[in-house]
Amino acid sequence: MKDIYDLDDLLDGYVQAVRPPSYGLEVFRTFARHRATCLARCFGVEFGNELCWMLDRVAFFPDPLDGTLEAGLVEEKFEHELAALRGAGAALRAFYRERAREIARRHWGDVGTRTHEELLATGFDPARAPKLDDYLDQI
Repeated sequence: MKDIYDLDDLLDGYVQAVRPPSYGLEVFRTFARHRATCLARCFGVEFGNELCWMLDRVAFFPDPLDGTLEAGLVEEKFEHELAALRGAGAALRAFYRERAREIARRHWGDVGTRTHEELLATGFDPARAPKLDDYLDQI
């Protein structure tokens, strides 16, 4: 459990809230959206269009094998090509994330940090995160 939250946690909260939920389970989406809302409230900020557009690039950047149920043979045969694609994708996501940080700083200034207790006061408790083991029968 984290003790201190910063700008990266705030931006990551948005990314987690908009990307498809883990294992397609709505409970994970609901938790991520609640976390993002509480983080924004805790930091006293609102996400504007320009920032959301940039963070959406991070959230929805596809992996080369997205949508593939089993890709063991493909991964084996194209190991080097997939590694190059994933490396380029990681670099592009890092670029988008840095631009998002710049936009956030321009709009919000230095947001500083918040404590675990401050986040709890907004109604969010990280300890209440859904556990995958409780939903295995729904996958």
